[in-house]
Amino acid sequence: MKRIFFINFAIFLNFITLFFSAANSALAIQPDTSSQGGFSLGDKFSLGKNPMPVSKVYNTPADIMNIIVRNLFVIAGVIFFLLIIYSGFKFIYQGKKGAEETKTIMTTAVMGLIIMFAAYWIIQIIELITGIK
Repeated sequence: MKRIFFINFAIFLNFITLFFSAANSALAIQPDTSSQGGFSLGDKFSLGKNPMPVSKVYNTPADIMNIIVRNLFVIAGVIFFLLIIYSGFKFIYQGKKGAEETKTIMTTAVMGLIIMFAAYWIIQIIELITGIK
């Protein structure tokens, strides 16, 4: 059960990272500021204690996606580190009894990290080939 959870969690993190990396290029759309009516949400929301509109800080949705993707990589790295530490302690305290489960946890963590970085580099290669930033 835990193995299935870790595999699904690793796949979920990789999917989110790949999605936001791809959305980074796709969402680089300037907000509609024409005189056709409506309003810009970036002008309505403010950040922090100083009421500065979001549109002054983040010009496009791609700017926000860049921040989210960078933070997802950091979070995934921390989760990977914690899983390795957890499996190490489990191996030390349970000995041969927990060796198989420890092997599964470490394998799943490493596979998740490899898939995450592979998704990142695939997006980088696609950006290089197509010229889309």
